[in-house]
Amino acid sequence: MKTEQRLKELGIELTAPTSPMANYVNAVRTGNLLFLAGKGPGLPGKKLPTGKVGRDFTVEQAYVHARETGLSLIAVMKAELGDLDRVKRIVKVLGMVNATPEFGRQPEVINGCSDLFVTVFGTVLYWTFRVDRTRLSEFSQMPLDDATLAHAPEAQADAHVKGVAQ
Repeated sequence: MKTEQRLKELGIELTAPTSPMANYVNAVRTGNLLFLAGKGPGLPGKKLPTGKVGRDFTVEQAYVHARETGLSLIAVMKAELGDLDRVKRIVKVLGMVNATPEFGRQPEVINGCSDLFVTVFGTVLYWTFRVDRTRLSEFSQMPLDDATLAHAPEAQADAHVKGVAQ
């Protein structure tokens, strides 16, 4: 089944990808790999959800925000590739959760993004997440505090795609 047909059956309509918020691009392609920049939650016409999971948001609310983040990443893939059937596999999802120090359910939050990818692309994922305890991401060396990650979840993804970049 075609990926975009699957989206339609799921009642999902992709929006145009959001513009980068700083000096970077939404995606870079090299060979048959597509590297996506980090995205946060938020859909057109809706207020950007900001705050911490465990204080301002429940796990269930943050799961929905992570799913919205996944929709943003899929919109970038569509814009970059033209056809989502060119995605062979999601290779990696890196999820970051802005949470209170005592919060320990980050994988449940990021599952909002990865569950969406499995549903849409039908592939098993490799993903990592960041537990916001020391304020320093082990994976990306990006500080995770209220100033740099105001919204609860953020995710970035890498995909193996059909064809080679020109």
